[in-house]
Amino acid sequence: KRMRRHFWVSEERCELCWGKSRSEQPQTMELKDCVGIIYGPMTSTFQRCTSLEDPPWSCFSLLFSDRTLDLAVPGDELVDQWFLGLQYILLGSPSCVTAHS
Repeated sequence: KRMRRHFWVSEERCELCWGKSRSEQPQTMELKDCVGIIYGPMTSTFQRCTSLEDPPWSCFSLLFSDRTLDLAVPGDELVDQWFLGLQYILLGSPSCVTAHS
């Protein structure tokens, strides 16, 4: 089931965090464990949706060895910021991703 959540990257750029708000204890995934990022509603989770609530260009997925994290971002500018920003971190910017690899 789809849920709207507030997402952010930890200050150290080590974790992707999310919750109903930034004030609650977040769920997290370590970005060093991410093995890929896919633009568009391409994963089986997105494909199972009979109708997308969001435009296809606002969707992307982070791939982990045991799951995907499927996201839809409101607004064209935010899509670019999130997708390109996460791609930058995952491809080896100075961060926890490279420090622990």
